[in-house]
Amino acid sequence: MFKRLFSLDAHSSRSAIIDSWRGFAMLLVLVHHNGGLDQITASAILQFHMPLFFIISGFMLDRASSLRKHTFGSHIAKRFIQLIIPYFIFEFIFLAAWLIYQGSAVNIKATLLSIVTTLNSDDAAGLRLWFLPCLFVADGAAFLVLRFINNKFLLFIISISVYAGAWALSIIHPERLPFMLDIGLVAFTYIIIGNTLAQFLSSLEKGMIHKYHIGAALLLFGISLVCSLNNSPLLMFSHNYGNYAISFAGACCGSIAVLILVSRFIPCSKWITVFVTWFGRNSLLLFPLHLLILNIITAAQSIINIPTSLRFIILVGLCIPFVNLINRYLPILAGHGFSRKR
Repeated sequence: MFKRLFSLDAHSSRSAIIDSWRGFAMLLVLVHHNGGLDQITASAILQFHMPLFFIISGFMLDRASSLRKHTFGSHIAKRFIQLIIPYFIFEFIFLAAWLIYQGSAVNIKATLLSIVTTLNSDDAAGLRLWFLPCLFVADGAAFLVLRFINNKFLLFIISISVYAGAWALSIIHPERLPFMLDIGLVAFTYIIIGNTLAQFLSSLEKGMIHKYHIGAALLLFGISLVCSLNNSPLLMFSHNYGNYAISFAGACCGSIAVLILVSRFIPCSKWITVFVTWFGRNSLLLFPLHLLILNIITAAQSIINIPTSLRFIILVGLCIPFVNLINRYLPILAGHGFSRKR
């Protein structure tokens, strides 16, 4: 029953460690969006959990040898199916829900413009599913750069330079840019950082973790926590980072700390590994889907009071069957095109 519920595939070539990285980050997203956290805990999670996804994506560009297997065009086509098609479908599902809920109060024209440009607007209904188009833009740019440059030190310099450029742009032009071009610069930075850390992350994936790694991880997490306490929350969806230098240091330290700790402790329990890696394998689908489910739960709270802990259990409990059903019968929503995911 457990194996069927989590759709385990004993013959899958996917890395359980990498999926556990993604899965742990995805669970942090669910915990934060569920609400009920104190300010310190919420800020600590926000400090690194979204940059962590982009760092993992940068590592995957190196690990999967995507640069050798695909041309730029084929890579973009693949990511379009994985990210942009689900983005538009889910956005229109949300729009339909808003029309049912608010009717004529919804400004359809403003909402459609907001969806196409990926810019939030006071006149548009809801908030945009920013992560999917942002990953598409940043991943595509990173792929193009990595096709021509493989020197890790030079890539690190490029990432820092782009991040400094994003900082300068926020001062010169504080208004948001369409198509995730501004947030994409920051995301690009973390993707390149993930690629420069490929050798270290590969050793974590292979289980090459020493005692000093744990001490270093705790120190790095402490630095990340200090950064979160001395800066405004890192909110990538709204392009707010507070002090860019503190934000960057905290995000990198927190991400590396979590990657080490998850690599060391999640594999200690088979069932925890299964649970966490399932969330990692389905993270791209869970990003929009969990928000839809949260809106349903929130609507139910107008009728019945649901404690925060129970709300989270319900959220997770509903995500699992809905994800499995979508993977089987509506794979296009999960970024698989029309091929069913077994």
